Amino acid sequence: MAHADREMGYDIEVKIGDKEMSMLPFVKEIVGNSILGMLEALKGYEEGEDIVITIKK
Repeated sequence: MAHADREMGYDIEVKIGDKEMSMLPFVKEIVGNSILGMLEALKGYEEGEDIVITIKK
């Protein structure tokens, strides 16, 4: 886990098919904070739980 990931308190991984997409720490922070911000507003959100989002085309 990179230093920036420890500061955020979470790690972000994005895969398309089986290929993991490379992201700079700044991008990981933007993606993570955006997703968490949206989910925190939803009933049923529990802090500290793993979050798995799957998008299928």
